[in-house]
Amino acid sequence: MYARLTTIVFAPTEQDPAASVFERILPLVQELDGFRGMLLLTGLQERSLAALTLWATQEALDGAEPMLEGIKRAETSHRQVKTKQTVRFQVAGWQLSA
Repeated sequence: MYARLTTIVFAPTEQDPAASVFERILPLVQELDGFRGMLLLTGLQERSLAALTLWATQEALDGAEPMLEGIKRAETSHRQVKTKQTVRFQVAGWQLSA
């Protein structure tokens, strides 16, 4: 499995940076081939957002990259952003408990 982590730090003046982002993004990415899941995290002590998407194969992640970059541009182009970074990983292990 493969993962893509995008972290965005918003300017202090940006209002509600994570409001409804998950609801907008999930329907777009869940239809892509090889999509396996998504976590959206918001910072407790800084105005940040981290989106972790999981992909069945590296080829699926490679194929999703143009759409994911477009979503990142759409979500940040109209906001005041201090930093944004995207990193790709191979998942070495995972477990989620209810």
